[in-house]
Amino acid sequence: MIKNLVIACLLLFFTASCSDATLDASDTISINGTIYKKGSSKVFTGKVISKHKNGQIIRKSNYKDGKEQGQSIFYLPNGNKDFVANFDNGVEHGVSTFWRKNGHKKIEISYQYGALNGPKTWFFSNGKKMKRYHYKNNQLDGQSTWWDKSGKIWAEKNFKNNKEIN
Repeated sequence: MIKNLVIACLLLFFTASCSDATLDASDTISINGTIYKKGSSKVFTGKVISKHKNGQIIRKSNYKDGKEQGQSIFYLPNGNKDFVANFDNGVEHGVSTFWRKNGHKKIEISYQYGALNGPKTWFFSNGKKMKRYHYKNNQLDGQSTWWDKSGKIWAEKNFKNNKEIN
């Protein structure tokens, strides 16, 4: 029993000592796009939280070796999500989503290491799709579709290398 308790305490201590730090954004400094804890020459790894003067969270971001890594979330004054982006080594990678005040999606964008790759979709305030373009290396490439507010498709076009094709 004591042996198990000692092992559990050691595991808890090890896990706590390995966890990343959390800093308020005011305790960080950016030098050439790399984040440092103020007063330190070591690049920062951990979570940075930005807050309004009233204490409400504006943004939560994760950093690894001084660069944004993983998900960053921005919040509206009402506490709802405003923008969610994913990063790999400081570059947008994956799906980024903008939200409306009512909680519905506004725009959803696919990135691959900073370049538009995949669908970019806009939504009406009722949550239904408005239009969707497909990108490959920042260029329109593939089918683009437009919907009316009821969800019915009203137009489609195809693109290759940013030019409309038939």
